[in-house]
Amino acid sequence: MQKIKPKPSPIWENKEKKPRTRVYFDLATETKESKRVVIELLDDIVPTTAMNFKNLIIGTNGLHYKDCTFFDIRKDQFVCSGAVKGEKRLGGYSSFAKQYFDDENFIAHHDIPGVVTMLNAGVHKNNSLFAITLKPMPHLDGRNVVVGHVVQGLEEITNLSHVYCYKGVPLDPVRIKSCGVMKSE
Repeated sequence: MQKIKPKPSPIWENKEKKPRTRVYFDLATETKESKRVVIELLDDIVPTTAMNFKNLIIGTNGLHYKDCTFFDIRKDQFVCSGAVKGEKRLGGYSSFAKQYFDDENFIAHHDIPGVVTMLNAGVHKNNSLFAITLKPMPHLDGRNVVVGHVVQGLEEITNLSHVYCYKGVPLDPVRIKSCGVMKSE
């Protein structure tokens, strides 16, 4: 029996050519040098969610993705990070001077590898926690707000998902060594 591959949504193609913000993470472990991952934010589709993500990239209100670790890694499925208060799953906090912000919309789908999606603590409880998918994950559609997708360095995320972990936690901690906003061309 042949598997049917899902067709990616046209959102990723950006047919209207509206400029989208690109941000980067440099990922590193104690034993391996950093590798760059570039993410294109869907600021034309989820402007509030994208603004929260960008604010956390640049460190607005003292909250920053820099030095966050990846606290849950599942081989060939997803990687999770974003605990800006350092307490793993409990360390999520939005950049808007409150812990949570509302779900914006569910227009973008989890239909390709490399989708960057906000993790939440329930309906309208988004904060800084995020995951990057490594395969289509349609069960997240309508539950998690997609904020962007990886446009460079997906192989680094795949390699990250293969590090040795105990119950999803890497034994050689992987962290965001640096991050920032890409200059527009």
